[in-house]
Amino acid sequence: MNFLAKFENKNLNPRLLNVFNEILFYLIGFSIILLPINGLPYIKILGELSLEAATYPMLLGVLIFGIIFAFQRKLIVPRIISSKILFFFLLWIIVSAIFNSPVIFEHFVKERSGVEKYFIQLILMSFVSIVSVLTFTVFQQTNRINPFSAFRKFVIFSLVVSCVYSFVIDIPAMSGQQWAINILQWITKILHGSNGLYTSRLRSLSGEASWFGMYLGYAFPWLISSFLSERRWIKYPIFLIMFSVLVLTYLTFSRTANLLILFDLVVFLPFIFTSKQSAKRINNIGLIVILFFQILLTFTSLGNTLFSRLESTDLSVDNRQSNIARFGSQVTAINMGLDHPVFGVGLGQYGFHMKDYIPAWAADNSEIKVWSSEDPNSPWPPVHGLWARVLAETGFPGLLLWSMVWITLLINIIKRYLLMRNVNPENALFGLTLLVTILCLLLIGFVSDSFRYMFYWIPLGLSWVWLSKTNTS
Repeated sequence: MNFLAKFENKNLNPRLLNVFNEILFYLIGFSIILLPINGLPYIKILGELSLEAATYPMLLGVLIFGIIFAFQRKLIVPRIISSKILFFFLLWIIVSAIFNSPVIFEHFVKERSGVEKYFIQLILMSFVSIVSVLTFTVFQQTNRINPFSAFRKFVIFSLVVSCVYSFVIDIPAMSGQQWAINILQWITKILHGSNGLYTSRLRSLSGEASWFGMYLGYAFPWLISSFLSERRWIKYPIFLIMFSVLVLTYLTFSRTANLLILFDLVVFLPFIFTSKQSAKRINNIGLIVILFFQILLTFTSLGNTLFSRLESTDLSVDNRQSNIARFGSQVTAINMGLDHPVFGVGLGQYGFHMKDYIPAWAADNSEIKVWSSEDPNSPWPPVHGLWARVLAETGFPGLLLWSMVWITLLINIIKRYLLMRNVNPENALFGLTLLVTILCLLLIGFVSDSFRYMFYWIPLGLSWVWLSKTNTS
């Protein structure tokens, strides 16, 4: 007690505080590196957060952050409108639950109660929001000359690890090499707790090919940024990594992943060609080559999908059923939101109401039937879209608040970028990279329904840092 009282009276020693900040900085970096690793089978008490390897460094980071706050008794809060709206979104989640509490207390499906689902999701939302504030605080206070460059290096290192693993293990296993299949089985058992093989689509270190595709869509803008800003001799290995990412994206056989990479390029190029970055011919040639190749791969992917459907094979039938299930889940959520327009049904409560809002054309779908059943051994119903889920569970006010968190952020970044691009092009490029990353994340919200991904929350905090630092400068 005397030890704690001493620290409460004198605050943390500045040198110790710097050590803590350094630890937090590298914990965030480690979390960024681990982003492509998910589908983990460990520590299930953490709920869906346990699936993400990036969660675990941030658990330690939030603990250290809490210790610092307990001793310092002060918190650096971002003075950005986006962060304030996020706070009101969290409040609305609580208000929505209070309004829906009589029904939430009665829910019990698949051996899960409404109260349990709500509090697990509330803890998740609180945790990831703290991750954003933690990222803002650490990167705002760091003594590094350019924390954004450090962030980019973490992302690129993560991509290199994924590329090396995929080309050395995954792709040979997909081509039937027995030695690679044996190694893949061993790694799969460790990472995903499964003895099964997953060689029909490339998923790298992720639990599913679609998850890996979403990660590539988030990370690719930082590769473009590095290609545009690095010295000439570094551009060549960066270009090679970009080309490798396009190949990996294609091999996920995910339409969404290919469209996300294409979107990254299409949004980036008009800004670049109207700025001083376009003065470097190697930048223009490199990006045009990458864009052309990605257009070719994207249309090849879409064409193969269309061709397989026209063939009417069992695989194409399965694909159609899967698409109906995914789209049907989102329509179900929209119907739910329209029926509960103000407060929604409460955070985490979609699964309890699903069977009452399934559209007639999706009712006979085999996946929809499994999700909507009350069999305790059946999986929990997914929404397959974060935007639809927010509408269903928090109503139109919640959807508006969640939208404004990102819209206000995008508007502020665009305004600041246009002011800076010819004055401080290097710093402006980081703002543009954040802009494209966030746009990509918003698109991911149409195909994935979880708040757990750290690639939402770390870039959000970093965006607050960029706006704060550029405002000061």
